[in-house]
Amino acid sequence: MATTADVMLETDAAKNYFGESLNTNTAFINHIYYNTLNKTAAEDPEGIDYWVGMLDSGASRGFVVATLVSAVGDYAPDGPRYNPLDISTIAAYNQFTNRVEISDYMAERVEKTPDNWAVRTSFSGIGLNVTEAPGTVAAAKIIIDGFSSEDQEELFSQTVTAEEGAVIEASGYRLEIPAGALPEDTRITAFSIPANNNTSEQVLGGIRFSPAGLELEKIAIVEIPIDLPVDWQDMEQIPVYGFKEDDPELAAWNGFYAAVKVVDGRTVAVAPVFHFSGSIFVRNCHSGT
Repeated sequence: MATTADVMLETDAAKNYFGESLNTNTAFINHIYYNTLNKTAAEDPEGIDYWVGMLDSGASRGFVVATLVSAVGDYAPDGPRYNPLDISTIAAYNQFTNRVEISDYMAERVEKTPDNWAVRTSFSGIGLNVTEAPGTVAAAKIIIDGFSSEDQEELFSQTVTAEEGAVIEASGYRLEIPAGALPEDTRITAFSIPANNNTSEQVLGGIRFSPAGLELEKIAIVEIPIDLPVDWQDMEQIPVYGFKEDDPELAAWNGFYAAVKVVDGRTVAVAPVFHFSGSIFVRNCHSGT
C-alpha cells in the first residue's frame, strides 16, 4: 500500500489536488489531517507533530499515509483506542470511513470523470460535501450516479447583491432571491443534478448550490425542471429532499413538498430554499424508498 501511495502522489492529478501542501512536510500532514479527519493542528498538535516527525526522519509520504490510514482503524467502535467520550475523534473516524466509502463508490461506478473534477469531486465546498453525518453519504452517491448517467451542468455563477436580490434563469432552472435574503453580496454558483432513474433513489432532478453553509434571511424560491413518471402526471405536489451537512442532526433526509407547475410548456417543481448547504433533490418516493 505504501508503494502504491508513493506512486499516486507522483501523478499530475495528485499534484493538482495537494497543490502547495506538497511544499513542506508540515503542510502535507496538515492537508491530510484536515481532508480526511477534519482536524487541524490546533485540535491535535501532538498527532501532527508525530507524523511530521516521521517524514522528517526519512519515511516516504506514501508510507506515512498508509500507516496513518491503518492507525485510524484503532479508533473504530471495536478498536483498542476507542473512547465513547471523545466526541471529536469519533466524528473524525466517522468522516474518514464515510469518505472512504464514497471514494470506493465512485471508483466502482464512474468511468469518466466530470469536467472540473477537482472541484466537483472534492469532499468540501461545492463538491461532494462528505462529512461524519450519514446523510451526506446518501447525497454524495446521488451526485456520483449523476456523473455516470449525464454530466452535471454548471447553471450559473453570479454575484448577487444583498440589497437587491436577483432572479436568475438558466437551462430551465429559475432561482428567485428576494431583497434582503443574503447577509452580504455573494457569488452564488449552481449545478444541475440530472434525472437518474437507474438507482434506488429515482432522482427526477435537482440542484446544488455554493457557497456551502450560506444561510438565507428570507426564503428563496427555486424551480427545478422535471420529467414526471406516468403515474404522477396528475400530481400537484411532489416530495423534495434536502440536507444540511454542516449540522449532523439535520444531515438525514428532511422531506417537504414542492408545487408541481407547468411553465412555458415544461413541468417544474417549485420549492422553497432556506440555505445553500448541500443539495435539493426531487425524488420519486414510489421507487421503494
